[in-house]
Amino acid sequence: MQEIIAYVLVILAVVFLLRKFVFPSKKDKSCSTDCGCH
Repeated sequence: MQEIIAYVLVILAVVFLLRKFVFPSKKDKSCSTDCGCH
């Protein structure tokens, strides 16, 4: 049971990091963070 919980936490952490680094990287090329431009 503990292994299942550990694997779920690892998967959630990887998904969080992918979202954090993949999606903002596209926005950072055009402008700084939270500048409101698209």
